[in-house]
Parts: sequence; C-alpha cells; structure tokens
Amino acid sequence: MPLFIFLLSLTLFFLDATAQLRSTDAFLGASSAPLTATVTDDPHVAFITPQGVAFKKETSSVSAKAASEWHNWEDTIVCRPGFVAYPWTVEQVVELVKAHSRVRVVGLGHSFNTLTCGEDLMMTTMQMDRVLNFDKIEKTVTVQAGVKTRNLIHWLRDRGYALPTAPYYIDQSIAGAVATSSHGSSVIFGSLSSLIKAIKIVLADGSIRVLTEADGDLFLAAKTSVGTLGVVIELTLAVQLNEIVSRGLHYIDDEGILAELKKAETNALAFERVHYWYSPPLRGAVKTTVDDLSHIRKLDAKPFPNVGESASDTYYRIIANSSLQRVLYARTAQMLNDPNTHTAATYVMVGHIANILPGTYKLSDALPAQQILETDILRSAYGKYDQYEFAVAIDKAHDCVKSLFEVFDRNVTNRDDFRVPFCLRYVGPGKEGLLGISHGGTRFYLNMDNYDVYNRKGFSQSMQVIKDLMASQTCQARVHYGKASIFSPMGGTWSLLDARYVQNTVGHDVYARFVAAAKTLDPAGKFADGVLISN
Repeated sequence: MPLFIFLLSLTLFFLDATAQLRSTDAFLGASSAPLTATVTDDPHVAFITPQGVAFKKETSSVSAKAASEWHNWEDTIVCRPGFVAYPWTVEQVVELVKAHSRVRVVGLGHSFNTLTCGEDLMMTTMQMDRVLNFDKIEKTVTVQAGVKTRNLIHWLRDRGYALPTAPYYIDQSIAGAVATSSHGSSVIFGSLSSLIKAIKIVLADGSIRVLTEADGDLFLAAKTSVGTLGVVIELTLAVQLNEIVSRGLHYIDDEGILAELKKAETNALAFERVHYWYSPPLRGAVKTTVDDLSHIRKLDAKPFPNVGESASDTYYRIIANSSLQRVLYARTAQMLNDPNTHTAATYVMVGHIANILPGTYKLSDALPAQQILETDILRSAYGKYDQYEFAVAIDKAHDCVKSLFEVFDRNVTNRDDFRVPFCLRYVGPGKEGLLGISHGGTRFYLNMDNYDVYNRKGFSQSMQVIKDLMASQTCQARVHYGKASIFSPMGGTWSLLDARYVQNTVGHDVYARFVAAAKTLDPAGKFADGVLISN
C-alpha cells in the first residue's frame, strides 16, 4: 500500500519534529498567543477571532446599530437585517429583546447557511465570553454563550479537565455549536448538545428562564434550538478529567471502511472516537482512533504535546505577517493545486496528519481539532467553499457508503472534484435534544467540503449527485443545521424544502414536539427563523 508507507514515513518525521517544536517553544519562552490565549486564575476567557485578533469590548450602553449587511465568516452568506447589536451583558440582551419584534441570534458566524439571517434585529453574543463557574464535584462548567469552543477546551485543559467530545472545527461559539448539534466522534457521549445540564435563556418578553431536565420537552427543544426559542446566554456542560489516552493512525481502503460499517450495525461501540479522513482521489482513508488507557498500566508514559497546535502557534508567532508568509502561501497553493489530483490530494492529507499523529496524549489534545493554520492554508489555496454534512442511520450506512463509492467508480461523480478529504465519524444519541441529529440512534456522519460552486463552475454536478444520493431511500440522511442546504444549488439558502426534509427525517412526531415547545416559549414567534419555525 504505497499511501500507507508514505504516511507512515511522514508520521515518523513529525514525531521527530515534536521534540524540535518543544525546544522551539522553550526557547521563545512565550505562551501560545494569539491563538490559545493564556489562561490565568481570572475566569474570563478572552475572545479571539479565527484570525487571531482580539475583540475590543464595548464599554458604553449597548445599542442596535443600523446595518446594511451582515456576513458569515467566509462571506458566503450575506444577511440584510435592519439592525445589528453586540451586547455584552444580560441586561443589554433583555433591553434589545424587548425593543424589537423580530430577533435572530448568531455567535461567531460559522454556519454555512441562511438560518441565522433576520430582517429586523440580528444579535451576536460573541462578546459574552466568560467562564462563570467550574464545579469539580459535579464535573460541570458554566459559561456564557459567546465563549469560543477552542478557548473553553484550553481553559479546561489548564485545570486538568476536558470536554468528553468536541467537534473537529472548534472556532465557533459554544452556544452556536450546541444550537446546531455540532459533534465530534463519540458513540457514548453524542454531540455537544448531549453534554448540556442547564440552559439559561432570555425569552421574548425579556424574562429569564433556566431550563433543566425537569422541564421535559422545553429542555429537549432548547438543547438543539437552532436559535428559534430565545437568546441563550449561559450553558452548563458536563466535563471529565483530562485522562491519558492513546491515539492511533491507520490506513484503510474502501473495502475496509465498508467492512467496518457492517460491523458497526451490531457493535457501534467498537467505533467510539473513530475518525476517517477519506480522500476520493486516493481511494482510501487515514483512520484515527482514540482509546482509553485507564484499564491498563500507563508505564509512566508522558503525554505528547499537540503537534498540530504547536506548529500552528509557532507559525503565527514567527512567520505570519512576515516577508516569508506570502512566499510560503504561494508555494503551498501551487502544491495543493498540482495538476495531478492524486499528488495534490496527498499534500492535503499530509496537512491533516499533523493533527492526528499517533502516541499517548491527554484527551483534550488527542481529540482531532482543526488548527487555524490549516484553515487559512486551505482558504488561500482553494478559496470559499460550501460545507455539507449528512448523518445516516447506522443500519443504512453500509449500503449508503457503498452506493457513494459506486457513483465514484462509475464516474457519475468525479473523485478529482474532492481534493480535501471527507471527515467520516460515528455519533451516538447520547442525551441529545429533540432535533439532535443522532436523536433516536447512532448515525454515521459524512462531512464534505465543496469548493467548485464559488471557484470553478458556479454549480457542482459532483456535489449534486452526492446530495441526491443522501436524500434517496438508500441513505435517508439527516442534515446538519449549521451546514449547506441539501436542495439549493448554491448551498447556503435553506428553504421550506429543507424544513420538510428535516420533518421527514427526524420524524413528524418529534418535530411536532419541537414546534410545540417553541410555541410555548415564544408564542408570538419573535425568534422564528421562517424555515424550521414559521413566522
């Protein structure tokens, strides 16, 4: 297997580089700023943008500023609300909610669709970014809605704790990640929504309510609210000790993936914390495993540093904004756009490997997470993109993925259109909310980036074929609420077709319970998005 040998050689190279990075960090004598803000005993978590820029807090009374446009992080979604507001206190949120008839809430703008857009007031809670309470006895942390997921992971890590599961992309607000059922790869813990113990929310009349398990469907609706119930201002999440785990790296081909999907039908727990990075041009995947070591003696093994994080942070301290940056980005773009798609896809896969090297790690460093450097490199090489994610019931996953491989092999869909690998994961139902994507049973998730629509063709026939397959009886896939539309050619605009599809795939009875909860908490539809909940 040539790819396996290549990746193994590269792994050994990076393992050797780990010591060099450790020495470099010690020599510089600096913390991992600006990407991983130094955490002190002060509970505040500084807001840092994905580009490493600190956000300056407002010190005056909040007001809703007239705005012609609001853009998501990629400028692929443009909203045209009447006003945009950046509150940083609960009192300001209440004031704004009372003053407007229609309110939509956004975090850091890391969705790929229009569900967050509003015509009256759009409010972002990104300035509300404090850690409020940390209970080591109950193993919970309470945070404001705007805390960035990456910063929360680092805050917990510095105190010996970790989130039991975390998404691969962690540069979004924690409330936004929870509201859209964002997830990692955990059959046991499910999505971030499953970790929620309590939600504090500002309702349409300006009152504040704390929802817990005792509130039944109201709590279950709020766990994956897609912003339709009110303004979430605080979340309490379950955490765990930052245990030492083992991370493995393997090569697996198409047939191997299908064999594992067949096994998962009867033993999904065997694939706890398993990721596949599947490259269509390479016809195979890099598989990452994260295994608990608590049942065996650790042999005094010291955990490795997070090489991907160290490399990314070192780059931004030494090279970013220097004369070398333009040269390196130009050379990287040339490599990733190599006319030989197989070669280009291999380079992209190499970039992922820095985040998934095998070894012994603390859990917070072992769960794969995209570094900001990787995001910036891909954007510089390929530009804007739509991101799709489909979740297939575990008993349908084998046949669905087999059909996907078949459309590739018949050239119905061009493998070469997907140089950036798919991220494939298993996610269990955990304690998800009503609209939780895995609600009702374990699912196999397929995450895909599509660059064609913005950069080459204006329409991606390859992506359309995949979307049609995912919506077919073979797959009957659920869709991620933060990702692109399964129906719109341009991806971003969710419509009533998407709403009906959600109803059909989550179940009409479950969807009706969600709508009933929304009407209870927001009877006049102040927070309705006009798609999942009608105005």
